[in-house]
Parts: sequence; C-alpha cells; structure tokens
Amino acid sequence: MKYKSKMSSILSIFIILTNNLCLSSQKFEVLYQLETLCKCNYYKYPDSIIQNEILSNSEFFLGNSRNTILTLNFYVFKSNKEKIKMCLEKLSEFGFEIDKSILSRCNHFINFDTINYSQKKYDSTDIIKITKMFDTEQNIRTLYKPIFGFNSIKNVMITIDSLNMRFIDSIYIKTNIFPSESNISSIIFYKLFLILFHNVNNLNEYKWNEIHNYLYSLLEKGILNNNFYSMLVDRYLEKNGLQVNYGEGISKINNNRIGEINSNRVKIGLKELYVGCD
Repeated sequence: MKYKSKMSSILSIFIILTNNLCLSSQKFEVLYQLETLCKCNYYKYPDSIIQNEILSNSEFFLGNSRNTILTLNFYVFKSNKEKIKMCLEKLSEFGFEIDKSILSRCNHFINFDTINYSQKKYDSTDIIKITKMFDTEQNIRTLYKPIFGFNSIKNVMITIDSLNMRFIDSIYIKTNIFPSESNISSIIFYKLFLILFHNVNNLNEYKWNEIHNYLYSLLEKGILNNNFYSMLVDRYLEKNGLQVNYGEGISKINNNRIGEINSNRVKIGLKELYVGCD
C-alpha cells in the first residue's frame, strides 16, 4: 500500500508539472500568434482561443509593454474599442511613450482624450538604486573609455559590473522581488535590463544556471519580455563560446541551425528569423 501511495503521489506531481508546462506553452503559442499578426496581418488561431487565453492570463499579456502592444494590435485588428482603451491605459501605467505608429493604429477607433493617463507613483527607492547603477556603468563606458582606452579601464568596468550584479542578485533575485514595469516604469526597467545584459557573460556556469532559471520564471510571469530574455540568454552563450539559442547574438548564424533557432524562438513567442509572410 505504501508503494502504491508513493507512486500515486509521484504521478500526481508529474501531472501537475505537465499541466503547468502545457499552460505555459499555450501562453507563448498565443504570444507568437500575436506577433505573427503584428508582422504579417494574419494569425492561424481562432479568435476565441486567443481572446480566452488573453483574458485568462491577463497578468502575462499585460505584464510588460511589449506583450501589451502585441495584445493591443490584436484588439485593433478586432476593432474592440473597450479593449484598445484598456491596453493604452496599461501602457500609460508603464510610463510607455505612445509613439506615432501606435497613434496611427488606434485613432480610428478611440478618442485619445478619453484615455485615463496614469498618475501612478513608481517605487522611488528602486528607481534611485537602478539609476545610480546604470549611470555609473554608463559613465565608465561613454566618458572614460574614449579618453583612456578600453585596456586602461577594463578592470574598472569589470569591477563595477560585478558589484552591480551582486547588488541585483541580493536585493531582487534572491529575495524574489524583481520589479516590474508597473513598479518602476518601462524606461527604468530597460536600464535594469541593460545592467543585466552587461553582466551575464561574466557569470560562472553555476551562477548563470541559477539566474537563468529565475529569468525564465520572470518570462513566464510576463515581467520580463521574450525579446529581453532571448538577448540575455544569447549574450551569455555567445560570450562563453557557445552556440546561441535565439539568433540574438552578433555572430553569423549557420544556415543549418536556422530551423533549430526558429523552433526555439517560437517556444517563447518570438517570430521566426528569415521567414516571410507567405
């Protein structure tokens, strides 16, 4: 009986994990469909599946400005004025600047004077911390490197980047309180991404695996968008002499790997490379 009970427990855990994986996979499948719609003006999924997935996973599809814009495109395609307004107000909450391309897509459906532009106050403590880290590393790169040369300040850059990474690891990753665009605005979140981008290639394999798992969890929650995620992963791989997963590195991609890379991209909701809209 104990054996059967143990096997039953293991089976239950397996079913839960499998179901979670399928749910996560479906989110990314729909995200991929939304990006296909944006680039090619069509999608393969029925409207009902896409709409139900967006509604049931609103935190994911409205979790960052990139996902929100893709969701907005879908509602523009469906001429859904109420949902268009919702997405625009969400972008306003992120402090995302509504550019001309978004205006041109939406002004046929909605009066922008009716938008409730967010007056939300962001977490000033996090903004100050991230801005100081970003300004310090950028000053080294933009002000001192051109004057003294890369070799002269290389060790200083590595030291500052390392300190920034330790700080991010200790206050955000280990405590599992990584800020979202809603907390700090899309502009400050982008600065946080750049700090990570300059640091991931310096991590050892053990630390990278730990942080990579956490980054993937942020991707699943919609806190980190798939474009940022793919760039961070490929940055680490390329700088460590490994093959990139998503085609976001600077090295030329072997034609034999395009199929594999496109498969990896679709799995996280990105559109394929070198594929048209036939």
